[in-house]
Amino acid sequence: MEVDLTVSIINTDNRDLLRDCLRSIFEGTRRASLEVYVVDNACTDGSAGMVEQEFPQARLIRNPHRLRFCANHNQVLRQGRGRYLLILNEDTVIPPGTFD
Repeated sequence: MEVDLTVSIINTDNRDLLRDCLRSIFEGTRRASLEVYVVDNACTDGSAGMVEQEFPQARLIRNPHRLRFCANHNQVLRQGRGRYLLILNEDTVIPPGTFD
């Protein structure tokens, strides 16, 4: 299946903001084909576990130590299959239907 959009989100110990961001993406997207990557930038707040439990459709990349902005997103660029790439901060909330 062709993927329209790859979404890349770096998280650095902002579990609650990340939850809101992911919820807005998955609940507000109906028609678009997308894949969502969360890069866990050596978080210590349980963010990775939250993603695995609440958003199993997201692809999680765990970094054992903190990386810089570009290095984190480059991991997604190497793996993503989307025709387009969208880089989001974990504090972003997407209005419903944005990607449709």
